[in-house]
Amino acid sequence: MSTNFDIDLATDSTPMGVDELASALGGGRTVATIRADVHRRPHTLPPQTRIPGSNRNRWTAGVVRQWLENLKPIL
Repeated sequence: MSTNFDIDLATDSTPMGVDELASALGGGRTVATIRADVHRRPHTLPPQTRIPGSNRNRWTAGVVRQWLENLKPIL
């Protein structure tokens, strides 16, 4: 699985919004699909990072990277 990160992942705590996550996941997953999956199929997305006082969906680059690595098939 190849990833397409358009953001700088130099630090694992880099915050990612829905649009950055869609770009990182690729595979035809649009912003609208991810927003729907947050509520309908959260098990298909990396774990979210909750920011106190905010209702926005956020992920951290390190968590997304680790989640993607865990999805790779073992050869």
